[in-house]
Amino acid sequence: MSDITPMLSSYSPATNHDLLPHLVPFFNSTLMSPHIPQNRLDLKIDKFIYGTAWKQNRTALLVYEAIKAGFRSIDTGALPKHYDEKQTGIGIYWAMMECIVQRKDLHIQTKFVPMTCQDEMNVPYNPSDHILKQIQDSIISSLQHFSFPGFGTAYIDSLVLHSPLSSRAEIYSAWRFLDYFVPFPIKSLGLSNMTVTQLQDLIIKTGIRPCIIQNRFYRYTRWEVQLRNFCRNEGIIFQSFWTLTANYYLCRTKVVREIAQELYWLGVFQPEIVALYALVLGLDGISIMNGTTNPFRMKADLDGLNLVSHLVMGEWKEKWVVWVSTFKTMISDFEWEKEDIESEFKNGVYVLDELILKRRETC
Repeated sequence: MSDITPMLSSYSPATNHDLLPHLVPFFNSTLMSPHIPQNRLDLKIDKFIYGTAWKQNRTALLVYEAIKAGFRSIDTGALPKHYDEKQTGIGIYWAMMECIVQRKDLHIQTKFVPMTCQDEMNVPYNPSDHILKQIQDSIISSLQHFSFPGFGTAYIDSLVLHSPLSSRAEIYSAWRFLDYFVPFPIKSLGLSNMTVTQLQDLIIKTGIRPCIIQNRFYRYTRWEVQLRNFCRNEGIIFQSFWTLTANYYLCRTKVVREIAQELYWLGVFQPEIVALYALVLGLDGISIMNGTTNPFRMKADLDGLNLVSHLVMGEWKEKWVVWVSTFKTMISDFEWEKEDIESEFKNGVYVLDELILKRRETC
């Protein structure tokens, strides 16, 4: 293992979890203001993040359009069968070259993905190497994709460990190794597809808190109520994906429709979607992944949420508290039967495959 040399010259070993100071959540109370993780007060992560999965050869153009529309946080991954990191970097570079943004204005996050989720024919490391060497080579590959000539040294704002590894010992080892690269060339770490028990165990064993947890937000995991509560108390940002795709039926609930009706009269495009997104953000400590391929929707979603953010600080202040409380109760105590949900597919309400209801994929 002597050939595995981290890119940092200094490293402070993780301390025991019991010795760490108590962390008080540090989330900005304004609906659309960026999150600030408690353990990285110099880091800002937007509440609306552009997700680049499954964009194939359209990735560069769509990333450029997303930045042009107002997105400042971009999510990708070193998983070629789902993401195109290189094209993501190209789209970012186009926006920077046109002076739409500077590098410091962006939050770029990518992922290390183990072989269990990779396509063996297209992987950013040697599958036969030790897991730590795989991580290092994946990071080097990602940094190359986010190296922008004329814009300074390449770095990654957040590196997410995509899914649990083959054993606890391997997870502990990988997590400690990733911490070597913080704060440069990686500014922060995250985890994806983790349960609250796995997260608590990892923090206790390594003393290293993530800044981000990225999980599905849907009925089959009870909208991750326990995990989100833990993250909120620990100052960890919960990033939700499948927020709209797996929850479209929530747009038909009374509280969402009530908000949507008011937004409709204010000229908001697809007001029921904006209403749902706003309520999810109202749960506190959450960022949402948005993967639309429609440039008009990109801007319309952002504009709609910015309008809601303004309204909840003013004329909606009192009723917003009621709406959010209703939504919290609804997703905590939701008792729709599986048959009821599946019937929604047959009525054309859902935009996803029924397999989502049958298994929780990790890749």
